[in-house]
Amino acid sequence: MTEINGVTYIDWYQHDAAGRIHMCGWSEKVPEAFDPLWTVREGKATLDQYFDAGLNTATDRPTLPSPSASYDLVPLPSGTIVLVTDESGTVHEIIDLSETLILEGPQTYRVQVNPPFPYVAIDVTLEVF
Repeated sequence: MTEINGVTYIDWYQHDAAGRIHMCGWSEKVPEAFDPLWTVREGKATLDQYFDAGLNTATDRPTLPSPSASYDLVPLPSGTIVLVTDESGTVHEIIDLSETLILEGPQTYRVQVNPPFPYVAIDVTLEVF
């Protein structure tokens, strides 16, 4: 809630139980009226945010370290799936996060890190020499 020039603005969010924001907006509360009047303005939620019920507000989604030729999988959240596509087009699915991913070169890899919500997914191309 923010007050600007005597007008109170209240943010609102429509979200699912996990916190994925489907719609958001803000409303103007007109304080002079006995029954508050609301002017609803619809907005768009950014994909970089989710609704944190504990904080009762939208907050930035957590990010993960970007993959590299030597990528420690241990700190990734449980349930993360890592997909590594090599130059031949073979896709390797990694669900065991107990070790470090070592990419050998010279080769170009596509690495996709698909963590559970609310973490932000990663999709990068790595050239290993």
